[in-house]
Amino acid sequence: MAQQHPYEKYRQEMHPALKSKQEEFELLGYPEITEEDIWRCLIQKKWKKANAEARQYEIIQDIMQLKVSDYMNYATTAALIEGESMKKDIAAGLEDFKDLFS
Repeated sequence: MAQQHPYEKYRQEMHPALKSKQEEFELLGYPEITEEDIWRCLIQKKWKKANAEARQYEIIQDIMQLKVSDYMNYATTAALIEGESMKKDIAAGLEDFKDLFS
């Protein structure tokens, strides 16, 4: 089972900051970015090496400092990685059907 990120315990308390950031992104023309997307971005990028003793104000500061460009870089990289993984899965699936067409 995957270990939970140390900041997950603050997730509910961070709702107002995440909502504010999501609304900011929406005003900037990115209505499809959700609070969950922002949280996932921070967990996987900014907080990869989380400080287990971080204070809540430090977490809020990280949320409020996230820029659209930072999020878009994260989302682009994640999409490329997912695309490569999908390509490998499709290739493996096609191998299974090769015998049918030979």
